[in-house]
Amino acid sequence: MKIARFSVALIVAWGLAIFLFGGSVEAQSLPDLVRPVLKARLDGPANGAPPLCRAETPCRSARLADFYRQRSFGPAWVLKNGPSPQADRLLAVLWTAGQYGLSPTDYHYEAIRNLQSSWRIAGKWTPAEGAEFDLLCTDAFMLFGSHLLSGVVDPNGLFRMWEARPRFVDWPAYLQDALAAQTVDVHLQVLKPEYPGYDRLVAVAADYAKIATGGGWPVIPPGKSLKMGTSDPRVPILRRRLIAGGDLAPAMASEDPRFDEALDQAVRRFQRRHGLAEDGAVQKETLKALNVPVERRVAQMLVNLERWRWLPQEVGSRFLFINIPDFSLTAVENGRAPLSMRIVVGRRYSRDPKIDYRTPVFTGRMTRLEINPYWNVPHNIAFREYLPKLKKDSLSLQKQAMKIIIGRDTVVDPQTVEWEKLNEQSFKKYRIRQDPGAFNALSHIKFLFPNRYDVYLHDTPQRSLFKRTVRDFSHGCMRVEKPVDLAVYLLQDDVNWSREKIQAAIRKGRNMGVELPAPVTVHIAYWTAWVDPDGTVQFRDDIYRYDSVLEAVMGTKTSILAAWNGGRTASASAEKGTRMGKKKNMLGTGREGNTTWMRSATN
Repeated sequence: MKIARFSVALIVAWGLAIFLFGGSVEAQSLPDLVRPVLKARLDGPANGAPPLCRAETPCRSARLADFYRQRSFGPAWVLKNGPSPQADRLLAVLWTAGQYGLSPTDYHYEAIRNLQSSWRIAGKWTPAEGAEFDLLCTDAFMLFGSHLLSGVVDPNGLFRMWEARPRFVDWPAYLQDALAAQTVDVHLQVLKPEYPGYDRLVAVAADYAKIATGGGWPVIPPGKSLKMGTSDPRVPILRRRLIAGGDLAPAMASEDPRFDEALDQAVRRFQRRHGLAEDGAVQKETLKALNVPVERRVAQMLVNLERWRWLPQEVGSRFLFINIPDFSLTAVENGRAPLSMRIVVGRRYSRDPKIDYRTPVFTGRMTRLEINPYWNVPHNIAFREYLPKLKKDSLSLQKQAMKIIIGRDTVVDPQTVEWEKLNEQSFKKYRIRQDPGAFNALSHIKFLFPNRYDVYLHDTPQRSLFKRTVRDFSHGCMRVEKPVDLAVYLLQDDVNWSREKIQAAIRKGRNMGVELPAPVTVHIAYWTAWVDPDGTVQFRDDIYRYDSVLEAVMGTKTSILAAWNGGRTASASAEKGTRMGKKKNMLGTGREGNTTWMRSATN
C-alpha cells in the first residue's frame, strides 16, 4: 500500500515536471554547473584584488572578467563532454613559448595539463575544477597573447629614457573570435612581431642554445697577444672557439700552434661582429668578448627579442634607424640601406644624479633641418658647465661666440650681471646662445624631430671622435658623421636642393630652416644582439646596462636556458635589496613602488 502511494506521488511529480519544463528532466550539464562558480569567482573580490584562477593563483589578465560577463559567465573551454579540443591547441602553442624567450610555466601550462589529465583519467570534474580549468585557459590565452604582441615588460615604466607605444587588441572579442573559428593556436601565433629580423634572431638563439646544451665553447686562457705570425699553444683553442661561433670554417680545425692568415681573417670577422677595433689581434677586449659564455649570448638574444615586441606595429617603408649600442645610423628605404654612418651618442654615466645624458629610446618624425644653426644651450648644461666659468670670468663665453640672452632675444652684457650671486633658480631667467660658425657645437646642420627629450641629430666640429670604436660622448643628442650626405638624402625629392646648394648655403654662414618634402620616421633603438639579412650574428656591449636590468626582471639571468626547457625562475623579487637593486635608481631604471612595468592583458 505504501509502495503504491509512493509510486503515485512519483508519477505526479514527474508529470508536473514535464508540464512545467516542457520535456524530460535531466541532470544539469557540466557547463551549467560551472557557470555559477565562475560568476562567484569573478564577482567575489570586493577589495579590487584580481580573481583567483585557482587556489592562491591570481588571474593576471585585466580583461578576463569582461570576457565572462559578455558570455553571461558561460565557460569557454568546458563542454558537456569535458575539456574543449581548443585546450589541446592552447597547450601546444604555449609549449613553444621558450623559443621566444618566454616560459610556458608563466602561462599555467602545468596546471592546465594536470586538470586535463585528471578528466581523462576519472572522466569527471567538480564544478570548481571545471571553473579553474576555464579561468586558467582564458588567462593563459590573454596573457601569452599580450606578451607576444607587446612584450612581458612595459619599458615606459621600467626605464626613464624609454618611450614605447604598445600594440593592443580587444582581448574578449579576440578570444571569442578564436574560439568560434576553432583556431586558438593560430590566433596566438599571428600576434608575434612580423619582422624578418625577429624571426632571424629566434632561429639563431635556438642554434646558440644547442651549443650551450652541448657543453658550450672553449675558454681561451689569458696570456700575451695572439696575432699573425705568433706561435702559441692557445692558438688551437682559439681555432675551436672561432669554429663554434661560425667565424672559421670547420675544415680549418688544426692543432698547429701557429697563427696563420686564415685565423687572422676569422679574428677580424669576429671583431666586426662584436663592434671591436678590427686589427686581427687577440688582445684584452677581443679576448674578453671571445670568453663570454654562450649562455650569456643566449640571454642577450632573449632580451633583444623582448625589445622587438616593443616596436610599433608598422615601422614604415622609409625611415632612419639609429642603434645606440652600435653607434650607428642607417637610412632604410623599401628594405634597402642607401645610407649609413657612424654617430656619437649620449654618455653612459653622469656625476650628477639629477642629470641623465643617455640618448633616449623612442620613435619620432623628422620634419625639418636647419643650416648654420644656433645652439641654445640647455639649462642644465648652462648651469652646471657654463655658469661656473662665468663666475670666474664674465667674458669667458665670448671666445666661443656665445651670448647671454634674456626674454625672447635681448642680448645682455655679461659684465653687468653678478654671476656669483645666482643659483639654479635665479639663473633660469638667462639663457646662453651660441651663434652659427666654426665654434658652434652643432656645426653646420641639425636635424629636428620634436620630442619630449629635446634631442636631435646634428653635425659636430669634433670630427676625431668618429675614429673611436666606442662613441658615447654627447649630452644626449646624436652627432652624425656625414651630415651633408644625410641632408642630401632627406632633401632628394626637393628640386630646390642639391649637394652643391646645401654646401653653398653652409658657406654663406646664415641661419636657415628647411622643411623636408615629407616627414621621415626616426626609430631610435637599443639593440645589443641582432642578425643581419645575410645571416651575420651581431653583438654589442650593453653600454647603458639595460640588458642586465631587463634580464633580472624577466628572470633570464639566473636560469638562462630554463625558458628553452619549459620553465624559468623569476629573479626580480630576489633582486630586491641587492647591489643591482640599489644601483637601479642611479642607472635610471628603477621605479620605486611601481610594479606597472610587468605587463598584463590590460586592454
